[in-house]
Amino acid sequence: MMKLSSSHSAALNFLSWLILLYFILHVFR
Repeated sequence: MMKLSSSHSAALNFLSWLILLYFILHVFR
């Protein structure tokens, strides 16, 4: 269970980073 949670967390972190990057690019534009 803990392993699955960790994997999910990593995927969520990656998605969050992508969204943040997109948001920053949009703001800078």
